[in-house]
Amino acid sequence: MTRFSRRAFLEKAAAGAAAAGIFSAARGLHASPLGLPIGSQAWPHRRRVRDGDLAGLCKDLAALGVGTLELCSPGYPEFAGLADGKQTRKVIEDHGLKCPSAHFTMDDMRTKQPQMIAWAKDIGMTQMGVATLAEGPRAGRRRWTSSSAPRTNTTAWARPRPPPASCSSSTTRSSRRHTSTAGWSTRS
Repeated sequence: MTRFSRRAFLEKAAAGAAAAGIFSAARGLHASPLGLPIGSQAWPHRRRVRDGDLAGLCKDLAALGVGTLELCSPGYPEFAGLADGKQTRKVIEDHGLKCPSAHFTMDDMRTKQPQMIAWAKDIGMTQMGVATLAEGPRAGRRRWTSSSAPRTNTTAWARPRPPPASCSSSTTRSSRRHTSTAGWSTRS
């Protein structure tokens, strides 16, 4: 076995690190190898949003290379300050970010669905989702099945969508129910 002095080891390690740096610079490594924008949820940063620092948050995320931001609806107390969708969109886009989606409370979707869809369109969203279908954070499956499931089905079908292009015009609503996606689309 060959013996290396500490100096020889450090010289070889430094040469290897320099070669790796030159190689990676020549290849042009990117944080987004698929060419898709890197995104972040706003939920981990909810204190900043609650404190009115959405602009600072967007600036920091853009500096990190984030391109999309997923919000939460104003139905969440920490995000109540984002109720003006047009102003929220301006702040987000002023920092080079886009907001394609958000989480909504089930209560928002049951009681204020048209307003939430309008808010999502104002921001430029194409997707809306709910984080949980349960009544509360600790609701068990039995309670959800007996109370929330029927109401959730009613909410999901409150705004029926036209049948997919592949369906014939004689397709009934009940047969489309099984081919439809869960969630709501802000596209008309």
